[in-house]
Amino acid sequence: MLELRHLRYFIAVADHLNFSRAAEALETAQPSLSQQIRQLEAEVGVELFSRDKRQIALTPAGEAFLIDARALLTHVETAVEHARQAERGLRGELRIGYTPAAMLTLLPQAIRAFRIGRPDVRITLAALTPIALIEALRRREIDAGVLLERRDAGRLAGLDARRIGKLPFAAAVPLSHRLAERRTIRLEDIGTDTLILYARRLADIYDVVMNLCRERGFTPARVAEVDEVDAVLGLVAAGEGISIGPRMFAKANFPGIVFPAITPAPTPFCLVVARNPEARSRLAEAFVTTCVRTNAADAT
Repeated sequence: MLELRHLRYFIAVADHLNFSRAAEALETAQPSLSQQIRQLEAEVGVELFSRDKRQIALTPAGEAFLIDARALLTHVETAVEHARQAERGLRGELRIGYTPAAMLTLLPQAIRAFRIGRPDVRITLAALTPIALIEALRRREIDAGVLLERRDAGRLAGLDARRIGKLPFAAAVPLSHRLAERRTIRLEDIGTDTLILYARRLADIYDVVMNLCRERGFTPARVAEVDEVDAVLGLVAAGEGISIGPRMFAKANFPGIVFPAITPAPTPFCLVVARNPEARSRLAEAFVTTCVRTNAADAT
């Protein structure tokens, strides 16, 4: 059976056109080398070298075989190197799931930092609801996820989850609103205005804000659920109501809105990065580490 060593031996003899020098380069005995070449020719079914007492030369069949032998050996060596790079977390595919808060805060910087030194890693992104993201991690359909942490921390049980950022609360108020000139507002100041929130089925922000309202003894007169962050801010800018959420929504630079802080200041949202430790993904491990470091750098 044709083996890689046969190709290496053949290429060495073809390069030197001398069995003695080829054997020396290969650090093997000449009789063994000659035997390996004969085995190769028997396997291929043609003579690859013409031989006489003074010299050897490639036959036409040998010249054709040499081109493909070099290419094949190069492919094998490349495959070996790619496998080694993958083991070191330098190659492969990293599948990241995220919720909207992640993309508006730390995720872009983390991806940029992760990419340094890993130009060959393929990164794919999937916008998911929190429940779908966690299930995808458990089923190993994604390698890492970035989402808001909820108080029921048991939801992340069995996953390697790290806190990577705190997101203070703020209100989103239309510029034309009576509260627009205040630097801080209380939840009860919303009064009978519609509270516009990101849809409960898509993100945890809804439950967090509603729980906060209950804790403060405030019951919104009307609650509108919207499927997109841009739609939330667009309705606020249009004067359709007030929203409560992470202050990072201000980074969207949506015109016609101000973002006063909430007083008393609630406990901030926490952003977490999670992976499934059973997946044993070097890329996921490296990404989690990068997220933690990126947050530490932002905090300094």
